[in-house]
Formats: sequence, structure tokens, C-alpha cells
Amino acid sequence: MATGIVKATIPVAIQPGTRLLQMRYEEDTHTWILWLHHDLQMQHGTFLRLEPGGGIERVVRRPDGTDDVFRVR
Repeated sequence: MATGIVKATIPVAIQPGTRLLQMRYEEDTHTWILWLHHDLQMQHGTFLRLEPGGGIERVVRRPDGTDDVFRVR
């Protein structure tokens, strides 16, 4: 259960006007997933993975089962 709102300590530079469709916290990896666009089942598309140490990856998940990962930070 959430204990409250915590101010972000690392700014995330997302282009103005970008719609974030969903934010999801992955408890097993302690990362945040920010979906930028996806299919109806939310299995394929593009999302940002925010890592606990401040790392950011942009992941494109394709229908053929491959992922294209770009380390942003």
C-alpha cells in the first residue's frame, strides 16, 4: 500500500506533448514502466523503463518476439 507521494529526485526528460498511456511498477525488478504506445493487449509497443539507480531504457517490443533496447541514460 502506498505511503504517500514522494518528490522525484531525478528528472525524466520526456518531449512535451507526449502522452503516457500507463505507468506500472514492476515489484520484482523495482522498475517503473511508462508505456508511450501499445497494442490492445499491451504486449507490443514502446515504453520507457526507469531503473532504481537512475538508468533509463527505451524498449520497443515487436510482435515477432524481439526487443529493441536503447539506453537513454
